[in-house]
Order: sequence, then C-alpha cells, then structure tokens
Amino acid sequence: MDQLFSPGEIIDRYTILLVKHTKGLAVAKQLVLFEHYLKKKEYLSKYARDIIELTESNKKQWGLEDQIRNPELTLTAIGACAVSIRKQNEYRVSVINKINESEGFDFMELKQYGS
Repeated sequence: MDQLFSPGEIIDRYTILLVKHTKGLAVAKQLVLFEHYLKKKEYLSKYARDIIELTESNKKQWGLEDQIRNPELTLTAIGACAVSIRKQNEYRVSVINKINESEGFDFMELKQYGS
C-alpha cells in the first residue's frame, strides 16, 4: 500500500472506512485489512490523535454532504454547506500532510478550488 498511497492518505482512508462502518455499510473486510496494515506499521498508536481528528472531520463532512443533497435546501443553505465542506476538506488535508511530513514523505496533498 505504501507505494500507491502516502501514509496520511492510508490513515484517512481508514478513518473513512470507520465512518462507513458506523453507518452500517458493509466495509468490515476492508477495515480489517487496513487495521492489520496500520498495526504492522505502528501507525494506530503513533497517530491515534490524528486518527480521531480525521474520523471526526470525515463524520462532519459526511453529514454536510448529506445536508447538501436535501432538495428542500435554500440556495443560501447550499452555499453555507459548500463552504463548510471546503473548510472541512482543507482541515482534513492539513492533518494528512502533517502525517506525511512526520513520516518523511515528500508528497503533500493540495486542494485547489476554482479555475
């Protein structure tokens, strides 16, 4: 996995699986594979706080994305949700990049908005 994804991306994907699992989605097999890999690399203990932060951030983002799909939402509310999603995503990327930097990984994820 470490050749395809940065450590921060792997941890972020794991936290997304945690969120999906709490929502009752069938991701148990993937979750076990990620947990095994993260334990082997000792990331679960080393980045426990980051894992909690990413999990909470992904839960918030998931909730915002659910809200924005509501057909009765006003344009103002849709705009507010979109801005909140952007802020959550920027925060998430900052945690991913912090993990990557800590692991000496050169790649830093960037999010660009607009043209």
